[in-house]
Amino acid sequence: MESPPHRALPAAAYALGGVSGLLLALQIWTIALWSAAFAAASTQGERVDYYLAHFPLGLGRLGASNLTWLSAGVGTVGFVAAVVAARRLTGAGRALSIGLAVANAVLVLWYGFTMM
Repeated sequence: MESPPHRALPAAAYALGGVSGLLLALQIWTIALWSAAFAAASTQGERVDYYLAHFPLGLGRLGASNLTWLSAGVGTVGFVAAVVAARRLTGAGRALSIGLAVANAVLVLWYGFTMM
């Protein structure tokens, strides 16, 4: 007798969707920090200094380019988590996961564009 195909628990898929949502929120926070830096300073150098100085956990020492790479990595992980969740969910959970995947993908593409 064959066992039924392995299906991930819906709770695990919802957890992946939650991880994707948290990673998206982190990226939005980073963009909001850059927006605050843009409003607080008048030159590009001052904006970058403000942005890096207000980054938590000493991550500002990585520099703007490395933080952009880090954000792209966070977005990629968020995208993959959302895609995996969407494949395992149905209905509203699937739609939300697809939305998270699209949002993360758009941000990753944006990061790539800004690094050109």
